[in-house]
Amino acid sequence: MFWDRPLIGAGLGMYEKMIKTPAYRLADDYPYIHTTRDMYLHAHNLYLEVAAEMGIIGLFSFILIFVVFFRNAFTKFRRIADPDIKAVLIGFSAIVAATLVFANGFSVITIGMNDSLMFWFIMGMAAGLIPLDERIKNGDIRQPC
Repeated sequence: MFWDRPLIGAGLGMYEKMIKTPAYRLADDYPYIHTTRDMYLHAHNLYLEVAAEMGIIGLFSFILIFVVFFRNAFTKFRRIADPDIKAVLIGFSAIVAATLVFANGFSVITIGMNDSLMFWFIMGMAAGLIPLDERIKNGDIRQPC
């Protein structure tokens, strides 16, 4: 699928629709609870799926988001004086890093609304903490007692 459109990709969310496999449904006697019998296909590698759906441009942009995030977080981490903010930033950044490593074997960011929503929420919280220490020093935000 990537080689069909390497520059711009097939389109966001098109991996499952364009994958060339026969349609598959779970057997009628398969024990399932609170789920459908449909199968959702994905690449089992986030980066390959992003490359197939968004091409080289999209994959580069996607990776650039995390490169900038970790560069800013690491730079800020070394200068943060407040140990509480430092600990929370380390925790959130570690969750983001662990998810990106885990993404080599699963498409957690693009598949599954709950997992995806939680990942982007945690990354947003971490990104919001990066400039927080500067705003406390400048008096823009009151430091907690």
